Amino acid sequence: MIALLLAIAASATMALVLKLSESRDLDRYAVTAINYVIAAGGAALMGLGLDWGAVFAPGMQQTIIDAVLSGERVAPAHGPTWAARWGLVTGVLLFAGLISLQIAIRRHGVGLSTAMAKLGVLVPMTLAIGLWGEHPQPVQWAGIGLALAAIVLANWPDDGDRWRDAIRPALVVVLVCVGLSEFSGKVFQQNGHLADKPIFLAVGFGAAGVIAWLVVAARRRRFGSSEVAVGIAVGVPNLFSIGSLVDALDVLPAAVVFPIFAAGSLLVVQIAGVVVFGERPDRKGWAAVALTGVALVLINL
Repeated sequence: MIALLLAIAASATMALVLKLSESRDLDRYAVTAINYVIAAGGAALMGLGLDWGAVFAPGMQQTIIDAVLSGERVAPAHGPTWAARWGLVTGVLLFAGLISLQIAIRRHGVGLSTAMAKLGVLVPMTLAIGLWGEHPQPVQWAGIGLALAAIVLANWPDDGDRWRDAIRPALVVVLVCVGLSEFSGKVFQQNGHLADKPIFLAVGFGAAGVIAWLVVAARRRRFGSSEVAVGIAVGVPNLFSIGSLVDALDVLPAAVVFPIFAAGSLLVVQIAGVVVFGERPDRKGWAAVALTGVALVLINL
């Protein structure tokens, strides 16, 4: 639970840093690319004592697909190789989630797009239950339901009819891509070894960073020190967010971790909005905060 709280705090910190930078005309792709470089570098430093040469060791018996479906840990000797391979897949999923969200925001607005991204927790929850039978206790199901209700309520548009737009292809793609990128951490926890987590994170963030930098280069837009500063400020908590999430998944069921991670981040951002930015949430916002608090209690019973 401590690891889950750390993941929530790190995720909320990322959101608040990006919120602070919204007023400036920053290149979002440059910020994203720098963020991935910082996170990859931090993960590599965390793994200085590991045998990185084992990443390239031949003869791994399980393919990526076989390992995902089996849910069985790979042999320790092949753990670094598996971590690196799945890190590459994760890097692509991370970038796909980001790009799909950007496209959806451009087409359908930030409110509905963010709501669908948050509801992406349904993807890892469903897959973890279906693949590995991780069934929460009845009281935890009640907490999960409240957490999902808090996410929906906090993002509920003033015009209720807008939810009819949620079946648009771009928004469905957001839900799936963001959900799969979050599920990647669960796959690593289920099949890999926590000792190889720095390799998984370094390769994952590194792969996403390479793709992001290719996009930045193709756009040929200049960026300056502001993008670098924000990218660093986002990259550090990004590393700890995913790293702590993997640690939490090693102890708690995915169906518990993901909704609380999403709703808890929402709770912290709402509170920080009041304290730091002087915002005054409406009744929906306060109700979402209350539901999240009750959900956290129920899941910990």
